[in-house]
Amino acid sequence: MLKNRQLALLFTLMLIPAVYGTSVEVNVIELLNTDVKYIDCCMLNSNVMSASYDVFNSGSVAYAARIRLDILDETKKVTSIWSSESLLNPGERDTINMYWYEPEDKIITANARLYRAYDIVDIEDITWVFNKAATSSDAIDIDKIRVYDDKIKIRITAKNDTGKIIVYPVKYTTGWLFEQAVIEDVIAGKSRSTQMYYDAGLFREAEITLVAVSEDGIYYGEKTFLLKKESGIRKWIGMFMDLFD
Repeated sequence: MLKNRQLALLFTLMLIPAVYGTSVEVNVIELLNTDVKYIDCCMLNSNVMSASYDVFNSGSVAYAARIRLDILDETKKVTSIWSSESLLNPGERDTINMYWYEPEDKIITANARLYRAYDIVDIEDITWVFNKAATSSDAIDIDKIRVYDDKIKIRITAKNDTGKIIVYPVKYTTGWLFEQAVIEDVIAGKSRSTQMYYDAGLFREAEITLVAVSEDGIYYGEKTFLLKKESGIRKWIGMFMDLFD
């Protein structure tokens, strides 16, 4: 009797892996998908144009999204401007705003693309018609520039109450990524700091030209400087000073 029980127990133990040891994997198909809609294009005032995009993550994969506009004067590419990055989980949406200022009589075409992770989606192009503007070109000052590994810190000072100021590069190394920056509620004589994130891939020192323009297009400033990273004690002093901006 005991021997029969031992044989039965052994047989049961041998069956356990067969019954419970097989795992069933259910694979959920990952879908990278986006619904992007061009929702608005308008002249804010006096030669400052805007373009707004509704970006909806309609897939099952989270990603970082941004808009790139390649600016063309007729068929000649002038520069590329980039939005800041929006982090979108599945089912989330965001509105991405882009700006461009043009003081001359020109017809500008903007080729729009959505970058989601490392995937690229073409969006319909935009055409902007500009007339020559009367702009105070030295009304906004850009100074206190500090360059770090992934961002540029700058200080803006306006001579007049300007409200919103848009800052972006118009000349920089081809292939690099620079975000636009927007500063709200700028008051005359009161300095404001902001930062612009960039990705150079392989960094090298090079000249860059930034422009700062008020939302109404009346006040404008420009700065050309050598993009050179802070290093040594200057870098740590700069980072410490940034804490108080």
